[in-house]
Amino acid sequence: MLYFTIKAGECMNSINIYNLTRVSDNEDFAEYEYILSGRKDFQRTRIREKESLIILVRELIKAGAGLEDLDNYFYSYTIAHISKEFDLLRISSNRKCILNIELKSEDVGEDRIKQQLVRNRYYLSPVTTNIYSYTFILDTNTLYRLELCDDTYTLVMADFTELVTDIRMIKKCMKYNIESLFKAKDYLISPVNSPERFARHQYFLTNQQEAMSRKFLNSLINNREVRYYSIKGEAGTGKTLLLYDTVRKLPKELSKCIIHFGRRTPNIDILQNTISNTTIITSKEFVNEDNIKDYDYVLVDETQRMHDDQFEWLKECNAGRIIMFYDCDQVLSRHEQLRAMDKRIEQLSEEKYFLSDKIRTNPELAEFVRNLFDLTKHGRGYEYDCVTIAYANSINEFKKLKAYYRAKQYIYIDYEKSYKDMNERYKTRQFNAYRYIGKEFDKVLTVIDGKFRYNEYGELVADVEDNNDDILEKLLYQGVTRARDKLCIIVLDNKEVFEKLLEMKSGINREYID
Repeated sequence: MLYFTIKAGECMNSINIYNLTRVSDNEDFAEYEYILSGRKDFQRTRIREKESLIILVRELIKAGAGLEDLDNYFYSYTIAHISKEFDLLRISSNRKCILNIELKSEDVGEDRIKQQLVRNRYYLSPVTTNIYSYTFILDTNTLYRLELCDDTYTLVMADFTELVTDIRMIKKCMKYNIESLFKAKDYLISPVNSPERFARHQYFLTNQQEAMSRKFLNSLINNREVRYYSIKGEAGTGKTLLLYDTVRKLPKELSKCIIHFGRRTPNIDILQNTISNTTIITSKEFVNEDNIKDYDYVLVDETQRMHDDQFEWLKECNAGRIIMFYDCDQVLSRHEQLRAMDKRIEQLSEEKYFLSDKIRTNPELAEFVRNLFDLTKHGRGYEYDCVTIAYANSINEFKKLKAYYRAKQYIYIDYEKSYKDMNERYKTRQFNAYRYIGKEFDKVLTVIDGKFRYNEYGELVADVEDNNDDILEKLLYQGVTRARDKLCIIVLDNKEVFEKLLEMKSGINREYID
C-alpha cells in the first residue's frame, strides 16, 4: 500500500497517463491520480475503466508512442455544473485543437458509441471545432474514430498508429486550468430564451434528464391507464427544456398544447412554428376549458401559478394526457400560496417525477443564492467571484449604480416600479420579476432595500404591509435565480444586510453555526 499526503487543488492538472498506469492497485491508483491531477474532490477508481486505460497505454506504446505522447491528458474531467464527463482530453495550449478518447470496458454498439462522441463534440465546440474523437473498447481491443464529412458524422474502425498520429498533431499542450474553458452559458439553453438554438437541436439533456425522458416518454406513449403526470423541480433544474424536448419527441401526428406562464413574445411564436402540430397559449389566453379540449397532450409550465378555475378546467377538460411541470418554491404572492397548488398537483398526479440536479447556474452562484436566503447554509469555500455587492446610501446613489451596471450589460430585475418616494415606493410598483418567469440571463442586477432583514434563524425575510399580496422574498429569489454567470446586488440603505453579505463574500459568517 502506498501512502500520500493529500491536498485538494484549486484547479485540475493534466497528467502523464503512462505514469498513472504504472500503479495497478485500485486504491493506490485513485490516490495517485488525485495527487497528480490536483482535482478538488477525491474520485474512486472504476476498476474496468482503469483496466481500459492500462491496455490503451500498452497498445499506444506498441504503435510507437513515446512517453511524451502520453503526457498532458486531463483524465476523467467533469464539467461540474452539467455533470458532463470526458475520459481523456488532450488540449493544445492555444485552444485550437482537442483530442478526446473515451474508454469502454465492453462493446455497447456503434450507435451508442457514435452518439456519445457526437455529444462530446457539442460540449467541446465552444472551445474549438478542430476535435479528434476516439473510443477504445477493452473487451474487443477495438478502436473507433468519429469522422465528419459534408456535415455528416460517420463512425469508422481505426488503427492505433492513426491515433498516435493525431496525438502528435498537438505540439504544445494545455497543462492546467481546464475549468476556464467551460462556462454554463455555452451549453444550458432555455427554449424560451434561445428558440433558434432549440430549433436547430443545439442542445443535449443531462444524464438525469435523459433517463427521465426515456421513462417518461415510454409511459406517455404506451401506458393508456395514466392520464395525469407531474414533474417537480427547483429553479435551474431544466424543467422548461425537458417540457419542450418532450413535446418535440411525441408522435408528430398527435396534437399538443403548451400552457406558458409568461408573456407572449416572438420567441414563443418561433417555438410554436418549430414543433409540428403544437399550439402554445399563455396563461392569460387560457380563459376556459375550450382552449385545451380535444388535444392529445396538454403540457403546463409553472403549474403552481395556476388560478383555481384554470386548474379545474385542466382537470375536467376533454383532452388526452395532462403533464404538469411545477416548482412549489416559485410562488410569488400570498394568494398563490393560499391556493396550495403544489398539494393539489400531487393529489391529481398518477405518475410523479422529480428533477434534482441543478444545471442552469454554475455551482458557485447556486451556493451563494442558497447562502443569501439562509445564512446557516454555508458554501464549500467559494470566494463568490461571480457575485458583486454594491452599497447605495440614497436613491440618487442607487440610480447611478444601476445605470453603471446596466451599461455593463447587466439585466435589471426588481420588484417595484420606482424609487421616487421612499415611503410610498411599495404601493405603486409594477413587479418586473413577473416578466422574466422562465427566462435567464448571463448577468443579473437586483436590489435589496430596507424592507429586508435577517431573522433570528439567519433567514432573509421582508417586512411588508398587511394589504400587500406579494411575497418579496420569493420575488427576490425569482430574480437572482435568473442569473447564469454573474450576479450584482445593490444594497440600498440597509447596513445590516450589507454587512452580512460582506461576511458571506469573505467567508466569515459564522454566527449561525450550531
